[in-house]
Amino acid sequence: RYDMLMKLVWRRILPVLMGSFSVFIGFMV
Repeated sequence: RYDMLMKLVWRRILPVLMGSFSVFIGFMV
């Protein structure tokens, strides 16, 4: 199903997104 695929992709992408965002905040501050 489509939403199951999106949930899997989102679960894989979200930690990378949060990690890069925190690194970006660390560089800004």
